[in-house]
Amino acid sequence: MDDAPAFAGIYGLFEGEELIYIGRATSDPGHTIRDQLLLHGAGKLGDCTRAATHYTFELSRTARTREIEVLADYAARTSDKPRCNREAA
Repeated sequence: MDDAPAFAGIYGLFEGEELIYIGRATSDPGHTIRDQLLLHGAGKLGDCTRAATHYTFELSRTARTREIEVLADYAARTSDKPRCNREAA
């Protein structure tokens, strides 16, 4: 996770093959994609996402909007949210 970009965007966390969380990050210090991934890995954003084995990301200047779009697409395909997004709600 240390090699993740220090930019704004969205990210997905996986546990094995399962997408467990979709989140967003800003370009503000302490809130970039890298920062958020390190916090998840340390368990500081909840126990559920600490189990992540790998991640993906997409750089975006409109991270909030893009996160909403990706969550809506996921819900349309699965009729639910990723497991750790449900626990965070």
